[in-house]
Amino acid sequence: MRRLHSHRRFLAVGAAGLLAAGLAACSSSGSSSGGSNTNTGAATTGKTLVMESSPESTITQSFNPFVPTGAPWGMGATGLIYEPLIQFNLAAQGRRQSGSSFKTFVLTEAIRQGINPYTTRYLSAPFHWQPDPNSEPWDVATYSHSYLGPVPIATATLSSDNTVYARLTLDVGPENVVRVARQMGIETELLPVASIGLGSNAVSVLEMASAYSTLAAQGVHTEPMAIRKVILADGTVDRDAGWGVSKRKRVLSDGAAYEVTKILHNNIVGGTGTGANYGDPSAAGKTGTTDNSADAWFAGYTPRATTVVWVGYPNAQISMTSVHGITVTGGSFPASIWRLFMSRALRGMPQLSWPYPKHPAVWVPFVGEFAFVGAPPKPEKPEDKKKTDTGEAPPPTTTEPTPTETEPPPTTTEGR
Repeated sequence: MRRLHSHRRFLAVGAAGLLAAGLAACSSSGSSSGGSNTNTGAATTGKTLVMESSPESTITQSFNPFVPTGAPWGMGATGLIYEPLIQFNLAAQGRRQSGSSFKTFVLTEAIRQGINPYTTRYLSAPFHWQPDPNSEPWDVATYSHSYLGPVPIATATLSSDNTVYARLTLDVGPENVVRVARQMGIETELLPVASIGLGSNAVSVLEMASAYSTLAAQGVHTEPMAIRKVILADGTVDRDAGWGVSKRKRVLSDGAAYEVTKILHNNIVGGTGTGANYGDPSAAGKTGTTDNSADAWFAGYTPRATTVVWVGYPNAQISMTSVHGITVTGGSFPASIWRLFMSRALRGMPQLSWPYPKHPAVWVPFVGEFAFVGAPPKPEKPEDKKKTDTGEAPPPTTTEPTPTETEPPPTTTEGR
């Protein structure tokens, strides 16, 4: 028999037969070398548990989540599915489609490639893509079926515009989105399909918290850790297996992480994530909802901690179209759960600001195949050139340039 010292953060919220599974991970300021750093604090507790079977079963026991100890990780799930010999933790073992919360990896890869999200525009409009006549067509629309026309990537993130992110995913490359997601902490095998940026791959809450914590740590990824210490039967501490030692590696520049965080902070202030706003000036996050409304997410972080919330039914893909009179989206219950949990978990702790990066992001010229570049200038007529050369202005024209894609009138849109 061995005794395990574990760290977990328990999120117990459920409503109307739904199951909410959440995981919270303490983040810390990453160094430029990706070496060890002191954690900035987390609402977790250390508890000695007796392991009678497997570590996975042992660490799913409940505990008091609000004793600050500075532990590197915490995790938990409500509605734990229990059988005499089986305990299934949805937060760590379950897999569900992440919806628009996966757009963060597309945004991260775009910024990593040097694409300026504030000046690079894409068309917010229905998108039809069929690269091969023999393949199934892919038609993408926004959640509200309203559109903004040409819009910067940063603005499209705040409205969680599917049509913009479908185009952007194809330009940055689905395989590159897979690579950066894996580097940041997604361990599930991902298919590099065009829809990856819209959350078509199923992932766990644990993986999403791990990946978002990489942004919170300014580009340094820390492997999830649930067991802090193992005491052997003779009372000695097992120090040979590396229990409690954080494995950290820089996978993004601090400048790239900083730019992503700025946009996701604006999403909490004035985008789809306003329901998560509890007044922390550094909080950042992204909503996510699947097409059938069976899974709803909110993934967010501060300089102190990362928390990811998933809401859905545990045993089936059941649409949440009428829960307390509303259709559940990432900006509703998940964002509210995140707000309530984080405001209590970090209560009494000074709010921190994001440090300015040592290596700011560098923007490079970019013209994507699906980016909106506007119409080319109208060719100059020979007679107009002659008049211009003689100092006489050419006659005015009322001909409007033809856009490269059909552009709808600007309207207000809601995202997920």
